[in-house]
Amino acid sequence: MMKVYYLNEFETDDILFLMKCFRNDIFIDINGEIYNIFFIEKQRFISELNNPMDCSDIFIPDINTIVLKSVEKSNIIKQLSKIGESTIRCCMKPCAQDGETVYLNLTDEEKKGYLELGWRISFEKKELKFITNI
Repeated sequence: MMKVYYLNEFETDDILFLMKCFRNDIFIDINGEIYNIFFIEKQRFISELNNPMDCSDIFIPDINTIVLKSVEKSNIIKQLSKIGESTIRCCMKPCAQDGETVYLNLTDEEKKGYLELGWRISFEKKELKFITNI
């Protein structure tokens, strides 16, 4: 069973996620492993894809990325139900954990940038807000 959570006040809010057509505040717990999934709307993904492809022959999407028609929570829940637990475990990378602390899947360079901007690179499990079981 997958437990779906969101991290409240995760550098932005729900309305801003919908305006930007992506969100990274959704977390999936499968048997104690926490997955941070990056959800991006199809049109935004195509735009992101086209920018680097203009200058290069390769594009590597962010880790744990799922492209959807909408990043509304209700659609995310619906699509996660279709994707299923086994696909998440097979294709996605869980976050590192140390006790109750969960670390985001960031490269060393991303961690440095996050810290310089005052953004979090980890959080406590108790900060997660439950959405639903799937």
